Amino acid sequence: MEINFPENLTSSLDLDGCDYRHAIGRILNLRQARTYERNLDFGGAFAEALYLARKAYYIKLVSRKEAEEEATDYVDTIFSPLFSKEMAERKKDGRKEERIKTPERLQHLLELYFSRFQFGKENIAPFLLNDEISAEQVVKIELFPEVNLAVKPDMIAIKADGSYSILLDEKTVGNAAKETSWPEYVYMARPQFNLYSYVLNEAQKRGELNIPPIKEMEVRRAVIQPTLTSAGDYVHPINYALDEGLLEEVFTDFFYITERRLESFNAFKDEEIEHVFDAVKTSRGLLSKYFRKNWEMCYQYGKPCPLIEHCTVGRNLGLLGFKESKVDTVTKEITFEEE
Repeated sequence: MEINFPENLTSSLDLDGCDYRHAIGRILNLRQARTYERNLDFGGAFAEALYLARKAYYIKLVSRKEAEEEATDYVDTIFSPLFSKEMAERKKDGRKEERIKTPERLQHLLELYFSRFQFGKENIAPFLLNDEISAEQVVKIELFPEVNLAVKPDMIAIKADGSYSILLDEKTVGNAAKETSWPEYVYMARPQFNLYSYVLNEAQKRGELNIPPIKEMEVRRAVIQPTLTSAGDYVHPINYALDEGLLEEVFTDFFYITERRLESFNAFKDEEIEHVFDAVKTSRGLLSKYFRKNWEMCYQYGKPCPLIEHCTVGRNLGLLGFKESKVDTVTKEITFEEE
């Protein structure tokens, strides 16, 4: 079986502080099947609804009301049935029902969003690329021969006067987002946003992306109160100027991490490949010789790493539900090998 280093690295798949976990998921492509995840699925539906509304308004040239209806129809026809199916499965298994991040709550957030950011009344508009809206467009730069850094930002927007571009990102976040006194600095330090901005700026400088220079980042937060009622939910933008020095630092750090992982991979790939999968699934030793573990990452994002039993007591990854898979770096869709 052929094992390769990922051709396209992304901020969502490759910003991992643990080389060992990264190697399991991105080099061996061993993953657990993902079930419904309240934050990812809810946030993904919010982003898709906004994309459809913008496409309707700016590309199809429908009215503001019709564009907004595209978003709410998506929630009713796509997200709501998926949500209902998952809740039925939870009930059957005796698991707790999701009562906060529901289709009704999502519809309310969209109402708040469209009230705050009205089509035709903003001082920015999406950059239009090849007769398509510039939302979720993949842009790449080369890191190493045959290894790219690929980004897929929510949207590239242009100032009304055409003087410069703005990188726009939308987030659905919990109430904890209000607790910091300097929220713009929290977002400024986020590696994902810095890599987005760095790649787009580089592509613009090289003439590979025909847009005005990107000078600002805007994060639009749909803030959800952790209560059953939607009272107190709100939508709020955080806007800040990009810091070229900070972008360079974050990119340089990512570059050297990737360089280290490439060196480890080149040493590792000389192993007898036909035995690699069975050995890694049952033993901590083989992969650990080449890819270091970062024990501080075992509780990244406040959740125990799915590899924690494997790393601590050597539990078989197959018994933990890890299977061979493939991932599409553009759509992030994961497919599993047939057994």
